[in-house]
Amino acid sequence: MSKHKNHKKSKQPKPTKVEPIKQNTTESKENEQIKKETVESKATDTKVAPHSTDTQDENDKSSIKLSTIIYITIAIFFIAIGIILKIHTNEYNLTNHTTEKIVGHSIETQNFYTIDPTNNIMVILSESSFTFGITFFITIFFVSSFEKREKVAFKEEIKAIQTKTAQNAFLSLFKTLIDPSYLSVIENDIIRCPLIRSNARWQYKITFDTATKNFTLNRTITYSLKNVTTEIHNESFSIKCLENDYMSLKVLQKKIRRNSSDYSDHNSDDIEIKANETLDVLLCFEQTFKTPDFLYETHFTRFPLINLELDVTLPSNCNFNLSAATLEHDCIKIAEDHYLYKFKSAILKGQGIEFSCERKKESSTST
Repeated sequence: MSKHKNHKKSKQPKPTKVEPIKQNTTESKENEQIKKETVESKATDTKVAPHSTDTQDENDKSSIKLSTIIYITIAIFFIAIGIILKIHTNEYNLTNHTTEKIVGHSIETQNFYTIDPTNNIMVILSESSFTFGITFFITIFFVSSFEKREKVAFKEEIKAIQTKTAQNAFLSLFKTLIDPSYLSVIENDIIRCPLIRSNARWQYKITFDTATKNFTLNRTITYSLKNVTTEIHNESFSIKCLENDYMSLKVLQKKIRRNSSDYSDHNSDDIEIKANETLDVLLCFEQTFKTPDFLYETHFTRFPLINLELDVTLPSNCNFNLSAATLEHDCIKIAEDHYLYKFKSAILKGQGIEFSCERKKESSTST
């Protein structure tokens, strides 16, 4: 017991205060600053990389321009020499020669003149230099145009190779992570999809006719369609809808717009899209539902969609219900009868929405 009491009364050592060493803190700050500088330098290096390619292209263009200028000056030089020699050949010296012939019992003398033989050489040189300058001048333009075409074709081939290598890289990565049965779907519908639909907007205008007790759904569909390949593709330009005794369909408009021009009617069921071309599509059709209390419909896409917006207007005495469980979206209430849905994720082939519009039940009061 005494030992235990003595242990309680023994003084405990006071905790020593550890003061930070100033030298270490300064060194750590310097290290952090060095790390930031290295990170910034790496960022600048990554930013300079595309600029270096641009400068390389500019250097190539400047070298081509310089070479064409040199070739043109050489051609002009030979043309000028030919013209100068031609002018000098127009001035020449004549040499007089006298000959005598005995004709019968008399002597006849004849005088004739000869041109300096160097003049013939000057004529040949002038013609040859002038012809060489003209042909060389024409050849320059043919070669330059041919080089431009070859460079454009070479760049297109490089782009095609890059896209193929990127696709193969994605496929090799997916093969190690995804089941082959799902990989075929991803490969055909996403990776190798030649056409991309973006900036899609679906406008639904729902009305109710009190006389006929019918709902009317007016749909206006717009989107941008881009061909991401180097080949011509055809896009199906049709509306597929199952008509029955309770619903009828009427197509109002089918239009397309190329190169930011005005929309024009397109009555064919296919659209031809050139390589790397983007065009705008507009579809408008009307559905009439012979159901007095509600309408139920679906809207699915046959191709992937990006940046979809759904704009819905409906009667004030109706409720609108949207079912899109697999699609992340935001709902913006613009007014009591106007809603805007923005879909964040991409919509794949076969995905879509289900929606319904129901008339509000009238509240009855009992006395």
